[in-house]
Amino acid sequence: MKVWSVSYTYSKPLHISKRIVGLGKTKMKYMKVDWIHSFKDEPVKIYGELNETMDEQRKIEVFLDGSYGYAVLDGAEHRSFVSEAKWATKEEIEKDSQFQVSCISKKEFEEVWIKAVDTSK
Repeated sequence: MKVWSVSYTYSKPLHISKRIVGLGKTKMKYMKVDWIHSFKDEPVKIYGELNETMDEQRKIEVFLDGSYGYAVLDGAEHRSFVSEAKWATKEEIEKDSQFQVSCISKKEFEEVWIKAVDTSK
């Protein structure tokens, strides 16, 4: 059975714009993963902007204390990084009971993205 893994996080100061433009005509998927645990240094929510082959384009991580991490493929990062591994499907991730997955809208992703970038300044 394929096990879904969560990336490690780290801190690195950075300044970026709130919106990423020109991602092309690739149809993106947006997912939110709630990770049920009590690890202080690991995210409790992970948001992914994924291309058609489930590669991360952008990621947002929310931690227990309400702080954020984010990363952009080939770009900016703060307390997080874009994984080289493809995301598993919703069904594959949810085989592990500590993860709950939701498919979300681009609008919801963008709202969380802007908040993550704004609060990390």
